[in-house]
Amino acid sequence: MATVDISPAPDSDTLRKVLRTIDITVPLRTEGRKTTHTERWIVCRLLSTLDRQGHLCFPVSVTHRDKPDFLVTQGSLQVGIEATEAISEQYAAFSALAEREFPDILLDPGHFRWDSPRKTVEEMREILRQGRLTAAPWIGDRPEEEWALYMESIVRTKLGKLRRLDFTKNSLRTGWRSIATCRFRTYAWRGHPIGYCQRSLTSGMMRLRSSAFISSTVP
Repeated sequence: MATVDISPAPDSDTLRKVLRTIDITVPLRTEGRKTTHTERWIVCRLLSTLDRQGHLCFPVSVTHRDKPDFLVTQGSLQVGIEATEAISEQYAAFSALAEREFPDILLDPGHFRWDSPRKTVEEMREILRQGRLTAAPWIGDRPEEEWALYMESIVRTKLGKLRRLDFTKNSLRTGWRSIATCRFRTYAWRGHPIGYCQRSLTSGMMRLRSSAFISSTVP
């Protein structure tokens, strides 16, 4: 499987041409999806978004590695990127079960909210057998609030891992964290503002003490 290794791109046009040659297809969970697939999708979408927002300093090169997942060099600045697919273990199992046994059923994420109790495989199967949306609806800003809470938990977990000595950090001046939700909408977060945050998410994200988000979706 091809990795993402980009030789120094002198300008935005060159970087975009290189990114267009990289296959960022993400297979279904039951069709061989691996961490490398999601990491490649995340970093390519992230770089494309940052470039279009004018947040990259050329020349730019990228090396696919580990701890952190990517090393981006912008002139004399080196940035480590840790990529994460933000999806609950339960919802991932629910999605895989649907792909195997109920491929044409609309998934109902309302059963897997922030504070939902764990479900057995048979309970997940029963939800899918309904063939319709059966969870209670979200009201008001509750979707945004739950999203913010879940993103906070993901960031806190990753921060704990980043503090470990086996992560290369002493030689890096800064680090970025790129988080992709289960629907593969990408959010780039870093320790100081570089983008924007939707107003409805602001209160929920304030507890992170840094509220910079840039989003992009697959066309």
